[in-house]
Amino acid sequence: MLNLFLCYAPRERAVAQTLARRLEGGAECRITLEELGPGIGPTVAEAWDGGLGNDVIVLLLSKESVPEKASRTEWASLLAHVEANEDPPVACVLVEDCAHPAILERRRFFRWSDTPLEMMRALERLVVGLHPRDAATPFSLAPLPAFRDRDAELARLWESLVDRCGTAVIGGGAPGSGKTWLAQEFARQAGPHFRDVLWIPCGDRPLSMIAGDVAWQLGIPAEGTAETLLASVAGTVSSHRVLMVLDDVRGMAPFTAPADGLGSVLITTRCGEQCVVELPASWAEKTVPRLDESAEQLWRAISLCRPDGFALELVARVAQLPGGAALEAAEQLAEYGLLDAVDSGRTVFRVAGGVSNPAAEVLRWRHTEALNEFFLEWRDQPLRVRKMIAELDAALNWAVHHDWTLAVQLTRRAFLFLSSERRRMESALLMNRLLEQARTLGDQQVVKDCEWELSWFQDGRGDIYRPAESGEQMSLF
Repeated sequence: MLNLFLCYAPRERAVAQTLARRLEGGAECRITLEELGPGIGPTVAEAWDGGLGNDVIVLLLSKESVPEKASRTEWASLLAHVEANEDPPVACVLVEDCAHPAILERRRFFRWSDTPLEMMRALERLVVGLHPRDAATPFSLAPLPAFRDRDAELARLWESLVDRCGTAVIGGGAPGSGKTWLAQEFARQAGPHFRDVLWIPCGDRPLSMIAGDVAWQLGIPAEGTAETLLASVAGTVSSHRVLMVLDDVRGMAPFTAPADGLGSVLITTRCGEQCVVELPASWAEKTVPRLDESAEQLWRAISLCRPDGFALELVARVAQLPGGAALEAAEQLAEYGLLDAVDSGRTVFRVAGGVSNPAAEVLRWRHTEALNEFFLEWRDQPLRVRKMIAELDAALNWAVHHDWTLAVQLTRRAFLFLSSERRRMESALLMNRLLEQARTLGDQQVVKDCEWELSWFQDGRGDIYRPAESGEQMSLF
């Protein structure tokens, strides 16, 4: 948690208290309110350095707090600090017109008004940006060029999740109504107001995979059951200024954020109740136009991947296209409205709402083998392999019935990778699936191997416990 020093004159006490309430929750910081007076000095030019032990200093400027007809000498220490851009950073809020040095307006300068919401949001973004960011956050969300006509819905989400904390639901019973579009654009715009934005595709993924994915991103050890782990996740989200997007929740949400916490959760679902935004069906199912050869190859390969987010590298390998050609084909499909970019680097895409793409079953083996090749490289390319984890479920469901050798190999490689990342709940799910099928097939060697691997971190009831380790995982918070 950051420490913020807020210095103000007695007449601006109400403004200072308003800012403190906003920043304590909205920027996850601890506020020290310092009122000018005989003890610390009658002006901000004299009292500002009382905040040097903090992470950020905020000064309220008014006729009462700014020295009248002051010389540069009186401002010397503060101006030298600002000109040198030294830490802690100093932000100024002009509460009323007064004769302050113009240099203070060069950066981190805000103007109070009768309607200060936008000003408070801007100051909040500044303070939130001082928090350390987390390397586990998978990507920054891409803008959606065709997004429009949702200003009222965006405004409701800003009020629900940025100006306040808690949970908001975007509902819409029909596919293609724009739920994920709206969630992505909101999360992209509002991202600077949160320490981190985590995007979790839910859909038909097992609860253990969802729990393990979220916990890993937050640096929470995977222990107990999926339910107890998600309870720990909910506690972490409640106590930190993060935005969690749970996309395509089916049934009950894995967890929510309380209104009296610090974090916010945005849910998209077709079956939600008490929605902040309810989107009617507005798009007819899109038809696929005639595609050139590369785009057609890519489109068929995409049909085997998760429609809510797939790595372009995986699809390119399934389609047997070089990276440049695959990106060009993906861009063409995006222009036709068939795909949306998920990340700003355009390495992850999803099938656009209202688009149907039946699975090309003939490519199932190639999809599974491509994953097998990627997971072989997990030690050298962990960032790349992380994007493939959500694909494992469908690939292994096919492989255990059609290519047992490939199923065993892919499970073992994925297990090793997930274990190395301490994503034990997800790795246990994969190994238990292999164990169950091995027992059905009577493959005693695989049964023995699976039982031995699971014995290291799963108890007799199936709960995950923490094995003895030489070091602890560093948490984001």
